[in-house]
Amino acid sequence: MQVKKILYTILCLSVIYGCEEKNPVVDMPHIYNLYPNVDLGLSVRWGEYNLGADNYWEYGDYYAWGETSPRDDFDYSPPNPGTIIYHDPATEQIGSGWHLPTKEQWEELLANCDLSYVKNWDAYSGRVCAKLTSRVKGYEGASIYFSLPGYIRKNKATYGAEDIGYYWSCSSESEGCAHIAKFSYYRGVTGQMSSSFSTNTKSNCGISARPVADK
Repeated sequence: MQVKKILYTILCLSVIYGCEEKNPVVDMPHIYNLYPNVDLGLSVRWGEYNLGADNYWEYGDYYAWGETSPRDDFDYSPPNPGTIIYHDPATEQIGSGWHLPTKEQWEELLANCDLSYVKNWDAYSGRVCAKLTSRVKGYEGASIYFSLPGYIRKNKATYGAEDIGYYWSCSSESEGCAHIAKFSYYRGVTGQMSSSFSTNTKSNCGISARPVADK
C-alpha cells in the first residue's frame, strides 16, 4: 500500500510540473474572428458585408474618404486626399489587421473572380447583389457578394441605389479624388452585371466601405 501511495504522489507531481512547463494559453481572438469573412485565395481575406450592415444584401453606412465615422449628409467641399491624414474606418471599427482594400487589392479581386448577380425576392428583400466567385486554384466556388447602395451627396439624397454599388479603396489620387470600385447592374430581361475602377471620385461623396483582413 505504501508503494502505491509513493507512485501516486510521483505521478501527480509529474502532471503538475508537466503542465507548468507548457506555454500558457492566451485567450485572445484571431483577427479573422473579429468580422465575418471569406478566403478567396487572394492576398487578403474579404469581409462578407459592408461596414454598418448585418447581412451582405444590406447597404450599411456611407463614408467620406479617410473618415472613420459614417455620415448621412455630404454637403461640403472635398479636401484634397493628399492633405488628409488618412484614418481607416475598418481599422477603427473592427481592429488592427483590418482595413479598406487598396487599389491593387480591388484589382486582384476583380481579375481573379467571375462576376454575376443574384436576386431573390424572399431572402434578400428584392435587392440585386453582385456575386464574385473565385477562380483561384483550390478556392474555386468560394464567393463574396456586394450590394448596390449607390452614393450620397448633398441634402442626404441617395443616387443610383439598386443599380450601382460604389466602394472606397484606401488609395487616393490628387485634386480631391480617390480610387473606388464600381458594380453596375443593367436591368432587362436577363440582367447583366459589370465592374470597373475609377480614379475621379470626389472624396466628399458618401460611399460604402467593405473591409479586408491581412493574411
